[in-house]
Amino acid sequence: MNPVTRQEKLRRLVQTKSFSVVIIGAGINGAGVYRDCALQGLNVLLIDKSDFCSGASSAPSRMIHGGLRYLENGEFSLVKESLKERNLLLQNAPHYVKPLVTTIPLFYKFSGILNAVKTFLGFNAKPSARGSYVVKLGLLLYDFFTLKNQTLPKHNFDSEKKSKEKWPQLNKNIVCTATYHDAWVSYPERLCLEVIEDVESNENAIAINYLEFVKSAEESIVLRDLINDFDIKVSTKIVINASGPWIDFSNRKFNFESNLIGGTKGSHLVINNKELYKATKGNMIYYEAPGGRICILFPFMGNIIAGTTDIAVESPNVDCTNGEIKYILKSLSHVFPNIKISEKEIIFHYCGVRPLPKSDSQITGKISRSHQCIESESHDAQAYKIFSLVGGKWTTFRSFSEEVTNKILTELKLKRIVSTENKRIGGGKSFPITEAECIKFLKDLNIETKFSDAKLNLLFERYGTKLKSIIEYILLEDDAPLKSLGTYSIREIKFIMIYENVCHLDDVVIRRTSIAIKGECTKELIREISSIAKIIFGWSDEVTLLEADRCREILKNKHGVDI
Repeated sequence: MNPVTRQEKLRRLVQTKSFSVVIIGAGINGAGVYRDCALQGLNVLLIDKSDFCSGASSAPSRMIHGGLRYLENGEFSLVKESLKERNLLLQNAPHYVKPLVTTIPLFYKFSGILNAVKTFLGFNAKPSARGSYVVKLGLLLYDFFTLKNQTLPKHNFDSEKKSKEKWPQLNKNIVCTATYHDAWVSYPERLCLEVIEDVESNENAIAINYLEFVKSAEESIVLRDLINDFDIKVSTKIVINASGPWIDFSNRKFNFESNLIGGTKGSHLVINNKELYKATKGNMIYYEAPGGRICILFPFMGNIIAGTTDIAVESPNVDCTNGEIKYILKSLSHVFPNIKISEKEIIFHYCGVRPLPKSDSQITGKISRSHQCIESESHDAQAYKIFSLVGGKWTTFRSFSEEVTNKILTELKLKRIVSTENKRIGGGKSFPITEAECIKFLKDLNIETKFSDAKLNLLFERYGTKLKSIIEYILLEDDAPLKSLGTYSIREIKFIMIYENVCHLDDVVIRRTSIAIKGECTKELIREISSIAKIIFGWSDEVTLLEADRCREILKNKHGVDI
């Protein structure tokens, strides 16, 4: 296997210099448009000033969902679209997107009916407690929208008595519980990377991380390589501003002001509390915090993810605050009052800004989660058009990308040649669906590689069918587990560094693996991975120490992990 290195991509970029489409921002929407454009044969460049999927797209609730709550805002078309795309992701990325049984504890029967009527009539009603009748209506609509493609089971309600028997740790004031199915994503950052990698071999497509858009210059745009510190000028016909909460900041570099984004901040906690983990019984608990904010908690890789906040912010550079931590923990005590959770049990936290449209609404939950592709007019006479991608969410990235790509094709007077609707992603290709198929797939690999069942299961969970490429690389030389974390091997980490566009240690620890979010970072691990990177990238002793320090600082300041 010959890796397409970042240096090789830079060489191609300098040689090409002219593109049909340049996409600024390699979050999931930018990555989706990049993949779709490349599949249509367009000459396309994707850049990001940081790592791939390191901004808002790296901080989701990890739900792939239809948006039950959006029904309150009358966004029926968004819910229909989201449910369709949820089902497609279950089909196209089955290695990372899996069904999630979701339970709603309900404390009232009739509450929320008046609010629902007001919203339906177009009035801006303040949030109030949702009763069982309102939730029942929402779930009936949820099921109705998927009648033609009933991928997941329909909802059901449990009585007060049955709910208390089933969920003994839940708040005793519940009157019933509702259970329905949505989905979750285990490795969002890896899924985004695989969307990009799907067209990596296309000669017409280049994706480079740590490449910053600096300014507009006459008929070109200037990019700066933040790793090697040099500038590159490229020309293009269309610019897609997919920089999420940074959209207005990016537009200023095109010498015009826009006021498109009114983002809200969402923080999540990863909690290591065995009693809380056991109390969920494997389900996500979708509950209402005091004040009406919808929150979630669900089992995630042996821990619990809990969140989220929804706070209007001016700047996209945000961190999870002590106030948010206390808010989330307090909300958990409302739904599971007898389970004591200490701040010391928080092993990781993360925070991102939703790139929502600018809104006058005083209630952040009322701001639409839909998406728009807005043509921006620069004050300069430029040779290219600029389109800004506002809103959107993980679940609908494919349909949003399709919408944007169709607009690009129209501008270029071209026709779509490939649909992404049923196109598998990365390690979801040739994925064995049934349990029997999975057993056979892994058994055949066991015979072929002599890897233990435990190791194969772990690699399969992490990479889907892409594990074949990783195993092929591992078998080229002797391998051994990391001394600091035996669930990863030296050759596995080397593969990630060489083949997956890694530039910094935090790319590996936070985004290419689950090491950080599972609370597995230690001083010894950072030291060991640093020593591997030193060999792979030819770093000096000084650079290696700086990289280790950088990684520790990011973990501490952004994720509350002090090692």
